[in-house]
Amino acid sequence: MKNYFLKKLQIKILAAVLFFTVAVGESFTAFAGTFEDAFRAVTLADMRERWQREKGLRVQPYVKTRFDWTSNVFKASDQSFQANPNGSNAVSTKHSDSIWTVSPGVDFDYQGDYLRLGGSYQADFKYFNRFSEQNTQDQRFMTYAHLKPTEHTYLKLREDFRQTGLTAGSPVFEPTNLRDNTFDLTLGFENDEKQSVEFLYKNFLRDFQESLAKRYSYAENVFGLRGYHPVTENIQIFSGVDWGLVSFEDFESRDTTYWEIPVGVRGNLFWGWQGLAQIGFHRRNLESSSRNDFNTVTTKITISRQFDFLGDRDAIQNPTSVELGFVRRPVESTFDEKMFYGSLKHLITQKLRGRFSIYAGNQDYEERVFTGSRVVVNGAVFSTSPNQVRRDDQVTGLTIGADYDVSRYLKLHLDYNYSRRESNVSGIDFTDNTLSLSATVPV
Repeated sequence: MKNYFLKKLQIKILAAVLFFTVAVGESFTAFAGTFEDAFRAVTLADMRERWQREKGLRVQPYVKTRFDWTSNVFKASDQSFQANPNGSNAVSTKHSDSIWTVSPGVDFDYQGDYLRLGGSYQADFKYFNRFSEQNTQDQRFMTYAHLKPTEHTYLKLREDFRQTGLTAGSPVFEPTNLRDNTFDLTLGFENDEKQSVEFLYKNFLRDFQESLAKRYSYAENVFGLRGYHPVTENIQIFSGVDWGLVSFEDFESRDTTYWEIPVGVRGNLFWGWQGLAQIGFHRRNLESSSRNDFNTVTTKITISRQFDFLGDRDAIQNPTSVELGFVRRPVESTFDEKMFYGSLKHLITQKLRGRFSIYAGNQDYEERVFTGSRVVVNGAVFSTSPNQVRRDDQVTGLTIGADYDVSRYLKLHLDYNYSRRESNVSGIDFTDNTLSLSATVPV
């Protein structure tokens, strides 16, 4: 009961902070004209607007700040929240924390006649209130290029680098730092009948920085070929083949090769819906004799549409957008994932947007895991049976949020996020509730 009233108090405090910030923001908007000339001079806004108008170059620096309150910062087991019948402190009941994040960044984009270049960089400085040993700095850098050397050829390049400090599973450990780097290349040829062929290449590197996790670092290379054929003016059918190789730095028994044959349809489907439907046969060859090769069917379905009948047609164009999807895929030779997802966005007014998203799915692990006895590890109780079982997890989550444009130089965001995992392996079920209040300041 105490926790219930504490959560209600925290929600009320966040709501009060939001309304206060909106009120201050509205006052800021009223007086913004007085300081706009000085602000534009400091941020060189006039020069940046001239670059975009005359040279096609857009540069947008910004600063974001975010406050999160989470009920289960370590994704701790449900069992660890239960009272210890012996009255000792072996089981921790304190997993909540608040986190401040400050994120400076910049977006840039150049549009030429036959070339488009762009990218972004953002650093996230995270400060934990109770568990300061989890403080970390994350970084994200992305760049892309779209080239059209001739009328019938095109080349797309994209690279995405992320350095992330994952929250440790216990307050006594430092975060598990990892670096992900993804490089994608698409080379395409299209004739006058809109028939096209694409050559694909993807390189993904995951590098764990901590010595204990280093053996799980791996590289994945994928080579692909696609052919597209129009069946109507707006719909294409396609097929192809992919071949991939997963190679671990110091865990050779997990090395894997695979191939997949996808077939599908994409384009403007019906009644204003756009989408893609793809199905494929996937074969995994696991190099270790102690692990079983397997076949699976991969699936990807996504449809989306924008509506204009939920708002004032004269004031708001396409105020509502909907996206629905389903994906089935193998994840790094570890589990078979099946996931439904959906999202809804609605522009309530010119300044206020509401958001809602949801997902639900299953993660079926290919390998059996050892279980046995009842143990306490880092404050969490694990109760298991003396057998080997194939782990099977049910995962669900939802996000409800709103964005409010106070002014040109201040945007507010309020979010509630719920996530839940239920597993047949006792001791790893968890529930997390997170409330977030954030602001974006374009400069």
